[in-house]
Amino acid sequence: MALTAVGVLRDDGDGGLAPEWTLEGGTAELWAGAVLLIADEDQDLCAEDGHCELYREQPAPVAAVPERLVMTDGLHTYEYVTGHNAAIDKMLGVKS
Repeated sequence: MALTAVGVLRDDGDGGLAPEWTLEGGTAELWAGAVLLIADEDQDLCAEDGHCELYREQPAPVAAVPERLVMTDGLHTYEYVTGHNAAIDKMLGVKS
């Protein structure tokens, strides 16, 4: 299910809550009958642009496909196949 965050409730400093709208027009961008959901446990549920995705079950992990990387420093050429050394994969920024 894809969602769009429309606002965040922030502490107003006086013990109350004030909405911080992520929609440019605030409530003017909403429509009659719109359902607003509360994400009470996960503060970082949606990205900064307000978009997020929810799954009924955790998506199955995608198996990492070995990738052949070729690097050169101008003098030497190096080859590496990902998936053999987690430390090197992390250093190279390879997604596992």
